[in-house]
Amino acid sequence: MLSALWNLFDSIQSNEAIGAGTNDEFPTQLHLFYALARALHFGSSDPPRPALPLEIVIYIMRHAKCLCPPLTLAASDQPASVSSYAGEVYRQRYLISQPLGQRDIYKMERLVVSTTSRDQGWVSDPHSGSYSWFDVAIIAPDDTVKTSSAGTLLLWTSHHNRVAGRNSENLEGVIEGEHEIWDHLSEGDRIAVFIAAQFPGWANYTSSGSLRVWHSFEPTFPLRPTQFS
Repeated sequence: MLSALWNLFDSIQSNEAIGAGTNDEFPTQLHLFYALARALHFGSSDPPRPALPLEIVIYIMRHAKCLCPPLTLAASDQPASVSSYAGEVYRQRYLISQPLGQRDIYKMERLVVSTTSRDQGWVSDPHSGSYSWFDVAIIAPDDTVKTSSAGTLLLWTSHHNRVAGRNSENLEGVIEGEHEIWDHLSEGDRIAVFIAAQFPGWANYTSSGSLRVWHSFEPTFPLRPTQFS
């Protein structure tokens, strides 16, 4: 479906309803998305292409994964750490967003957790896996981790620190696609990032981090023919 959208670009120049231009002349990717939306909405006589209702335009562009530039939901450059001394998981909340609106939740397509972090720097068995990681959780309005109808904590692993990393690294975890987090978010919820470690000797040292979101593109109405200068 995305290839069909991009094929429309060749007809943008000749379609007076959406204005002229070349790919290099669009100031930003959003300008190109608007041009594609107008091409879908106004249609074309040459080559013949019917005009589409705005609702269908939004549906097509959403499923083509046309995404707006990312927004930062939370960020920190304050160092934090957690160390484990037993078999249970030790967690500390590091980042948290503002309460989410229903429209924002509907448009969410991707979450990215970025950290500058490391583990304790040594392990007895480097092949046993990493037990220093980051979780993404839904925080209910009462400031607790939200639970599912089955009583399960709505909390998912974002990414792990490299095993026995002596120096902090820039790492990322991505949540997107059919991830179940989208099904559990409600208006007023917040999204948090936890630093975590498990088992004696394991630690998570984090010096900075951010939580970013990508929303699906929706054109601002009304769509009008536009010339880019």
